[in-house]
Amino acid sequence: MKEETYRKIDRRLWELRKQRGFTREQAARYLGISQKQLARYEKGREKISTDILERLARLYGCDYKYLLDDNESSSEQIVLTYSPH
Repeated sequence: MKEETYRKIDRRLWELRKQRGFTREQAARYLGISQKQLARYEKGREKISTDILERLARLYGCDYKYLLDDNESSSEQIVLTYSPH
């Protein structure tokens, strides 16, 4: 992925996490990464692997393409249940 792609999705990752009611700790635990690592993704400071991107999409209940696309209408919602406990 190109550098500008990471910058475009950083805000979306943060917003989706907040909208879905996850703390950074809960989301990081689900992903198997540190909170610090997740923060770097959410701030656009680090490249995200496609594996992590797909897991983020599953966690937040959206298609991974939604995370990459600026167009809000491209979202394909997926119904998921995840218990952070």
